[in-house]
Amino acid sequence: MKSQAPSTLVLSAPSGRWKAKEEIASQAATMNGVEAWVYALGGDYLGYKQATVQDIARYSIVIANTNLSFLPDFIRLAESRPQHTRWVMLIEGGASDYILLNPNVQHAIAVSDIVNCINRYSLPLFQELARLVGSSALVEYIGIPYPVGGIRKYRIPVETRLQSQRKNLMLCPFLLTRSNDYAVAHALKQGHSNVSYYGYEQRLSRKWSNLHSFWENRSLSPLARVEKAAKLYADPHLEIRTASDLGGFFSQNADAFFWLNLDPRFTWARYVLDAAALGIPIITTASTGHGEILFPQTTLANEYQLGDAIELGRRLLDDASFYRSVAEYSKEHIESFSSEQCVTRLLSALYGTRS
Repeated sequence: MKSQAPSTLVLSAPSGRWKAKEEIASQAATMNGVEAWVYALGGDYLGYKQATVQDIARYSIVIANTNLSFLPDFIRLAESRPQHTRWVMLIEGGASDYILLNPNVQHAIAVSDIVNCINRYSLPLFQELARLVGSSALVEYIGIPYPVGGIRKYRIPVETRLQSQRKNLMLCPFLLTRSNDYAVAHALKQGHSNVSYYGYEQRLSRKWSNLHSFWENRSLSPLARVEKAAKLYADPHLEIRTASDLGGFFSQNADAFFWLNLDPRFTWARYVLDAAALGIPIITTASTGHGEILFPQTTLANEYQLGDAIELGRRLLDDASFYRSVAEYSKEHIESFSSEQCVTRLLSALYGTRS
């Protein structure tokens, strides 16, 4: 697919200028952010602040991330593009960020050829926004290329996890984001002495960009958020880890017994995809979009169903047959999110069926 793909540029907020062929192979093997489009199409990356009108003119496809603070740059560059350049608006963040009418969002939709939604439930919202501005843009749920093969390499056999004496549960969100996942793990510990649980918080580097976080936490320690989480939960059973790069993430979490992700957002549910690629059951929510496709037996209607989540957790801990069926089902259905199929959907939307 890469050799046949049109010349592609990806625009997003992080500063930088690089090409897929110049980057480290391990990054391509696990990347599932907007940069995954660079690798999937063998393209180039530019930060909005580095991109020029002359840069844009060199590409057949520009995939522009909708970082809200950079929408003026998005619009300026989109309006300057030559006729041969197709412009793909890639929705960033949760759908709730777009519920209130925003003139910049409306303008961005109006100047785009395709609006690529990242959550299937948000599709009607963006279709209606396009109608409101009279845009001819094609609004589709295409998503982000997912590196199934690269992440499968970290997979641990289901039977190995079932036979482990210690059942370690991972809390997916950063611990200072929400605590409903923690409440479920804490309840499961009460009836299962072999259960342990852990979550993550960010280690802050001493950069000017983190000044607000240091001020907010009233500390100059790089572990300020970790310390704040430890104080908040005050639970000796909760292990708090510091976040690492993606490669470290998979090697550290592939042996968890199951993951907890009671997510309220309508966004790109990376954790659900990761769990499926690793063959790990995850208790999650319908808003993720991916949950009902990959984990229908352990997906809840909403993030408030803690009692149901606890019951599902107990069943995963006590019923090996149920555990196997949840893990195996997800492994069999993850391919529809693969980089290859995602690229096919995009090129089909842009140009019609393309081999």
